[in-house]
Amino acid sequence: PWEIERFPASRLPRTGDVLIGRSKEKATLTRAWKNPKTCIVQIVAPGGVGKTQLVKKWRESLLDKDDHGGAVRAFDWSFYSQGTQQQASADDFFDKALRWFGEAQSENYKDPWAKGERLADLVRQQRTLLILDGMEPLQHPPGPMAGELTDPSIKALLQGLQRDNPGLCVITTREAVPTLDEMREPKRITVNLNRLSSQAGAELLAHYGVTGDPDELRQASIDVDGHALALILLGTYLKSRCGGDVRRRSEALLFQGHERYAAHAHKVMASYEAWFEQQDDTGRAAVAILRLMGLFNRPADAGCLASLRAESPISGLTDALFAGGSDRQRDEMWQRAIERLRTARLLAEDEGGIGTLDAHPLIREHFERSLKGEE
Repeated sequence: PWEIERFPASRLPRTGDVLIGRSKEKATLTRAWKNPKTCIVQIVAPGGVGKTQLVKKWRESLLDKDDHGGAVRAFDWSFYSQGTQQQASADDFFDKALRWFGEAQSENYKDPWAKGERLADLVRQQRTLLILDGMEPLQHPPGPMAGELTDPSIKALLQGLQRDNPGLCVITTREAVPTLDEMREPKRITVNLNRLSSQAGAELLAHYGVTGDPDELRQASIDVDGHALALILLGTYLKSRCGGDVRRRSEALLFQGHERYAAHAHKVMASYEAWFEQQDDTGRAAVAILRLMGLFNRPADAGCLASLRAESPISGLTDALFAGGSDRQRDEMWQRAIERLRTARLLAEDEGGIGTLDAHPLIREHFERSLKGEE
């Protein structure tokens, strides 16, 4: 039987029940899990390419199987924030992980290196799938020290997992971790997650209801460099506003300039923002909610959101949330706006059922920059 823990409960926006164009990478992860010589897999790609979704779908398929060879554990943690510029601490991760893995006196580990080594010892005691999602907040941004870990406890943990590890640690990050360069394959495997092929991108658009000539669908994928998040947002936008017609994709502002990768996703987000603003009170409330997402570098809990909604309107930020008459009408509009955003895959599902709002880091980045007047 599996013993499983995931943090946080609310994850990234769902992309449906399919994982398109990643069969090779899933097979690599499965081989790594079955190979006793492999200790760590790092999956490296820019934001929005589909790292978390790949690991999530692979993990779900693994949990459904009974051939894992005895009792095992799975611990899934997300560090992700609004980009590599925001350095963070791993203290919260170690506090929860040490306790979950059986350390009764986790508070005694004040030395960062000793804390990391102790967690590695605990993880190695039983076959464990340890997922560390969105490592970039604990790494130096692009530059002379690009990718170097800023937290010594994480570095000690990874070095400790190189020794006699019966399980597997899977890392997702925007920047490869130089510390892992010391490990040779197959002990350490690096998966550079590339853009989706034109055919896989066309299939993803079709999955979201986009229709048209197959060559046009493939060209639409090429136009956004096969960027997974851009394709998802483009698909939901075309389905919602353009009847799913791939020929109308220029209306999503994809052809202004020659930016690549995440820039395409930002253009579709800007299109959604403009469209919602023109719709109705619910659409304008949806834009206000997205702007609120730019204030948070983690999932926004219900209490924080309730406080922002309870105060007087903040000019340029929460005005639209007070457009309704009574409190009940405003609450109903809030729920309608959230559902509209989730349909567009701009907000994640509230898997914990606790009122938390969560979004992809690129969506947070877009609206954070918007609030700063950089868009």
